[in-house]
Amino acid sequence: MSLGTFAPGPYTATYDASGAVSGTPGQAADPAARDIGLVEGAHRLSRVMEGEDIAGTNLFGQTVVDSIYRGGNCFLLLTMKEWKPYVRDILWPFGSSFGDVGPIGRLLTDLAGKIVLTPVAGTPAYENDGKVLTFGKAILSPQHNTEIFFGPAQRDVALVFRCFPYYNSDETPKLVWFEESDVE
Repeated sequence: MSLGTFAPGPYTATYDASGAVSGTPGQAADPAARDIGLVEGAHRLSRVMEGEDIAGTNLFGQTVVDSIYRGGNCFLLLTMKEWKPYVRDILWPFGSSFGDVGPIGRLLTDLAGKIVLTPVAGTPAYENDGKVLTFGKAILSPQHNTEIFFGPAQRDVALVFRCFPYYNSDETPKLVWFEESDVE
């Protein structure tokens, strides 16, 4: 059974560092996505609402009596199961090598890439009304510690991506964190 937008189970993933959507209606993304292999499902898709409290009335003292919706934030937690040579682009898009700090002061939306998650055929993720999820502007979340284990053990790495809003590809654009489409 689908849990809202996505069904649980294994997904394959692609990542396109240069193909992030522009955030401008009508501007197409570069279709040169690279396969990053199997990920252990979308462990967590977190959408956090932001609000501004209205408080301080005489009758209720300093009680919050309402809040104004001010947008929100979206995060995607994945566990990478396979390693390709270009996974470094996902883990560290800031410099020319994994140890390079890179120029400081750049906008993360300019460095963000497009992540596409596709449910694996024959699994519950595929059979239970699975959807292809496209996160048009995703980047490793600031302040998230990425721990990579060295040695003979399997290297499953949990990653938290911050998903920035962008205009979707519909005829009537609207601001979205991700889009979903049917599995082909």
